[in-house]
Amino acid sequence: MPDFVSEVDLEEHKIERQKQWELVRKPDDPKERPEKIQPNLPVWKQLMHNKEERKENEQEAFAFKNNVFRTPIDADECDFYQSVAENKHKTMAVQDKAVQDMLKQGSNARVASFKRDMANVESGKVTTFLENKFDVAPSKQKRKLASIVKTKVPVKSKKPALLAYSSSSESDSD
Repeated sequence: MPDFVSEVDLEEHKIERQKQWELVRKPDDPKERPEKIQPNLPVWKQLMHNKEERKENEQEAFAFKNNVFRTPIDADECDFYQSVAENKHKTMAVQDKAVQDMLKQGSNARVASFKRDMANVESGKVTTFLENKFDVAPSKQKRKLASIVKTKVPVKSKKPALLAYSSSSESDSD
């Protein structure tokens, strides 16, 4: 409702509120819609009371929130948390064992492959075992980079030994 209302608007508003009251009214409720009870306190006191209530509600909420974690854990909860921790530890151990088994299988496969390759070299099927697997010569890219990039050799200063170790201001300015 706006701040300033004419009497006609006020009457229309009361009639509209009465119609809404008739829709929700129970048989034991009064026929006329009761008006809101206006508090006789000044506005600044009402605002102060509202502020105090809001602060109290916030303090209660924080107090409840803080008290939740300060309650001691009973035996059932302790057993539950312990079983959860044990189950987690067991699953981690199983996963670690699976990883170790995979690593062991991989190393066994590498050893078996190396043994087969060595047996092929000894039997004469493959004569250059290492040359086939490893390229000893520098790659084309490395050769190109070596021709492009030139290394700079640091030039040593030719100071006399006495000047190099002296603490005079002349040696600092050089």
